[in-house]
Amino acid sequence: MNKMSVASSIFCLIALCSLLGCTNPPPPSLERLNTQNLKLLEQRQWQAQTIYTSNFDFWSASSPTLNAQTVVVYLEGDGHAWLNSRTPSPDPTPYDPIALKLALQDPAPAVTYLGRVCQYTNPTISRNCDPSAWLSHRYSQAVISSTNEALDQIKRKFNAKYLVLVGYSGGAAIAALSASQRQDVRQIITVAGNLDTATWVNYHRLSPLAGSLNPADYSEKLGQLPQIHFLGEADEVVPPSLTQNYAMKLGASAPIKLVSLPSYNHQCCWVDAWPTLLPKYRPLD
Repeated sequence: MNKMSVASSIFCLIALCSLLGCTNPPPPSLERLNTQNLKLLEQRQWQAQTIYTSNFDFWSASSPTLNAQTVVVYLEGDGHAWLNSRTPSPDPTPYDPIALKLALQDPAPAVTYLGRVCQYTNPTISRNCDPSAWLSHRYSQAVISSTNEALDQIKRKFNAKYLVLVGYSGGAAIAALSASQRQDVRQIITVAGNLDTATWVNYHRLSPLAGSLNPADYSEKLGQLPQIHFLGEADEVVPPSLTQNYAMKLGASAPIKLVSLPSYNHQCCWVDAWPTLLPKYRPLD
């Protein structure tokens, strides 16, 4: 993977770092984060595993169901990309894995959580974990190809034919880009999702994410896929207008539903509302 241009990329994301609260106290250790996550998994009898692909290693966790026609896969957000406003994080593992917490509340028979590249896997020893993998190249073709390899392995584990992809924040871009290169995705669901990265960087007056793909550029394929996008009206990281613009690019005939929720922002209050919110808009087959 090519290295990012340090000067331009650091400048490009300093403002966003401030929005996401990167200047936090010293981060918890990877061991502590994984211990917390394992406790969450044990409560639901989920099992964790590492999925190995051609270029990256993924931390994943799955419900105990063994066979299902469709598996629902949750894709995590961008995580802790910056240590502070000037320093890229050495480890993008999220402090608060919102997608994992959403996944654990999904009533579908077969559910899997898929962390992003280099999350939970210790970037100092995991393959190809240059900081560009969670910064400028976070949505690169190499990342999408490896994500699709991981999705193939998840399907085989459940003997599944189809996928439903659920992406939180930047995980929405991964979900959409992965789906645009597959034939087995029945539905895309996003929560506070970044689906038009070019418009997003322009909105925040940032430099482009060099090396990354933009879901909005694949409107022909994505415009054919059923989608539900949950928007927080108080979200300042991914304002609702950006998702609305994405939907317009896909066309009026695209099978897309936008669900806009007052007082919700980028983090609040998705986890608490998910047990009632999700079944209302995505009835089980």
